[in-house]
Amino acid sequence: MYNHRRPPNDPGVDCRGGLPHNLATNALADNLSMDVAARSRHPAGLNTLFCDGHVQFITNGINPATWTALGSRNGGEAVSDY
Repeated sequence: MYNHRRPPNDPGVDCRGGLPHNLATNALADNLSMDVAARSRHPAGLNTLFCDGHVQFITNGINPATWTALGSRNGGEAVSDY
């Protein structure tokens, strides 16, 4: 489980708090539970499964706005530079 708040293999520490990981229900704990980067053992990026079924290697250096747009369900962003 991860989200698109941070780029792939971000060097920062992942945070899992709040529901469903513990009983804390305050806004800070809920916000922290969403701070988990996509991770891979590949040194330069990760393989990503798209909803249309194709898999593509995404580099760690992807533009953060593009990475966020790829994770958006209904943001209406146009994604072309990945």
